[in-house]
Amino acid sequence: MRTNGCSIPFFVVDRPMSLKLLEFCEIDKLPFKIGLMGHANTSDNFQRLFREFNGKNIIKMVDSGVFSKEGCKFSYEDLFKIYERMGADFGIMIDVLKNKDETLNSAKEATKVYYSGNYNFELVGVAQGNTPEEYLECYQRLREELGFRYIGIGGLLKKVENSSRYVRVKDEKFLETVIRRIRESYPHDWLFLLGCYHPKRIPLFRKYRIFGSDYKGWILNYTPPQKNEKRKFSRDELRIKRFKQVRDYLYDKVFASYLNRKLIIVSCSKKKKSVNREIPAIELYDGPQFKLLRKYLDLPNLDIYIISAKYGLIESSEYIGFYDMKMTTKRAEELKESIVQTLSSVLEQNYYSEILINLGKNYLQALDGFRGRCNHNCRVVIVEGRIGERLSEMKKWLESLTYCVCE
Repeated sequence: MRTNGCSIPFFVVDRPMSLKLLEFCEIDKLPFKIGLMGHANTSDNFQRLFREFNGKNIIKMVDSGVFSKEGCKFSYEDLFKIYERMGADFGIMIDVLKNKDETLNSAKEATKVYYSGNYNFELVGVAQGNTPEEYLECYQRLREELGFRYIGIGGLLKKVENSSRYVRVKDEKFLETVIRRIRESYPHDWLFLLGCYHPKRIPLFRKYRIFGSDYKGWILNYTPPQKNEKRKFSRDELRIKRFKQVRDYLYDKVFASYLNRKLIIVSCSKKKKSVNREIPAIELYDGPQFKLLRKYLDLPNLDIYIISAKYGLIESSEYIGFYDMKMTTKRAEELKESIVQTLSSVLEQNYYSEILINLGKNYLQALDGFRGRCNHNCRVVIVEGRIGERLSEMKKWLESLTYCVCE
């Protein structure tokens, strides 16, 4: 399973009330993917409600609860039965914090049980370690020795003092170093970051093509009622007030980056960096428009796609190698069907309010026929003129996005 654009936010839920809150927020009606993260140490009633919480955009992941107050008390046979009962799309193995060897031993047992059964969820391995080198070694062995297709990165949170909770990323530089090292060796793999979601990390997640990450603190974004409010309002009224505050937070701070997304489609450049390994396309291409685009990679609501004469339509973060190929009329016709199909998939998975297209004549030919795939409210801007004129218009458009974000 793969998505385009932003990393999927997975909301941690473990009580019926948290599901009611998300139902109040109508997350099942949003035009992009949303994840639910549950765990096995929950009541039978909650597990039933979790299974029944459905929507075309909803993805469900369940972990063992190993870092919850009770810890994991299940064998893999029992744990996987719970994952099935909860209707999980993804089920996470039992990992051991900061211990790659014990985590790998657990992973071996997990695969033995998983492949001996007939389960409907995808098994997710977890890489653990104390250093970037240990994380990479753990990941490599999960991937190459044990055959995991889906792997999450754990242990990146720090413990809050006088609490059993792990809620904060302990070191932003360490986090990026770990995922960068893994991405350099496995540029096209599915990656999940356990416990690390925050709206401020959306550009980082896009840069490293992170599938998703879970978010525990979302439910705490409200102001507790004062004593006079408790006397003035009923319990139900106070609950609705709290629900509205959390909903406003989610729509303002989390969903806004998904609902008001912008897409820019540009052509590849003849000028490329001379490299002997795969690197992100946005770094490989080195023409004027790419030097400009690299200045705007931190915009949380901007997706960049590139039409390549060799690869077709690719994300700017896609890892590719050096090549020398020209976009001709013949090549544009050869690529047209696959490019339009890929773009259709991108448009289905993301809700764009505006698309800017900066392409030369042959590249435009390869995109012919895509307009009917856009949502009705999407504004499409095609910049025209000579290369310098198109570059100037693109710069103005990008600057307008910066202004909107600041506002």
